[in-house]
Amino acid sequence: MSKMSARRDKPAILRYGISVLAVAMALYIVSRMAPPPISVVPASLLYCAILFSAWIGGLGPGLLAVAISFLGINYFVIAPQHSFAVAPAGLPSLMVFSVTAAFICGLGIAQRAALKSGRRARDELADAMQELQRINLALELENAERKQVHEQLRRSEAFLTEGQKISHTGSWLWEIATGKLTWSDEQYRIFGLEPSMEAPGPCSELIAQYIHPEDFPELQHVIKTALLEQQRFECEYRIVLPDGQVKYVQGVGCPVLSESGFVNEYIGTTVDITARRQAEDGLRKREQEFQSLAENVPDGIIRYNLDGERIYVNPAYERHSGLSAHQALK
Repeated sequence: MSKMSARRDKPAILRYGISVLAVAMALYIVSRMAPPPISVVPASLLYCAILFSAWIGGLGPGLLAVAISFLGINYFVIAPQHSFAVAPAGLPSLMVFSVTAAFICGLGIAQRAALKSGRRARDELADAMQELQRINLALELENAERKQVHEQLRRSEAFLTEGQKISHTGSWLWEIATGKLTWSDEQYRIFGLEPSMEAPGPCSELIAQYIHPEDFPELQHVIKTALLEQQRFECEYRIVLPDGQVKYVQGVGCPVLSESGFVNEYIGTTVDITARRQAEDGLRKREQEFQSLAENVPDGIIRYNLDGERIYVNPAYERHSGLSAHQALK
């Protein structure tokens, strides 16, 4: 027999040994004190030994204890004593003892099974508690990570919102199939609206009301062409606010491909370029004023760039120098 088999058999051998020892001790006491017929004390001692054997060892040791007790009570107590023969008068007592012993053995086995079941349930409960603690710890870690991600997202959204406000850049999302538009807060402000939960969502009809009539056909053409070609679009146009103020904006849209390869959405930005256009118009106006002044003064005027090269001469300079503007600017 291998060492592993011996280790497996050792507990069973021990249980059977305890059973035999318990019954043997009870029979020893019975042999020293039991008068015929069966008295209460000898039977009680054997019942205790059977119960102990069944509780400690289980079915096998319990039945062994019943068998040994049956033989012992027959040998030491039932007349004729010190013989395995049974007198007719002793049969009822022996039968009562046997039934009672079997019942007590069953009680011991049931108690052992209940204890094992309780121990198993306790172990399973302990394992379940450990698993719940592990899951709870994992959930706490996940919740902490989610809070961290949420905080980072909140900060990013705050930075984005502030950046859009500073740069006067709005963002939008257009779902082509449904026509649904989603605007950022700054997009609303560019169109002279205040973002609000109660305010109606943006739509194509609403936007059309704000587009300058002279720019609306060109904007429509640009967007339709981009949709047909599923390409990016960019367009400058004017919007007219309810108070009559005119703004110049630059719209950019980029297609978003779905998993099937079709364009289902467009995302884009709208930049308020009114200040830039006003500055350009002002610069252009001053340039025209300078040009008008330079061409009508009697003195010669030369204009240089940062590299020291001539970039402009007025008619008076041409007359005084005898050089044409083409020759003077070489």
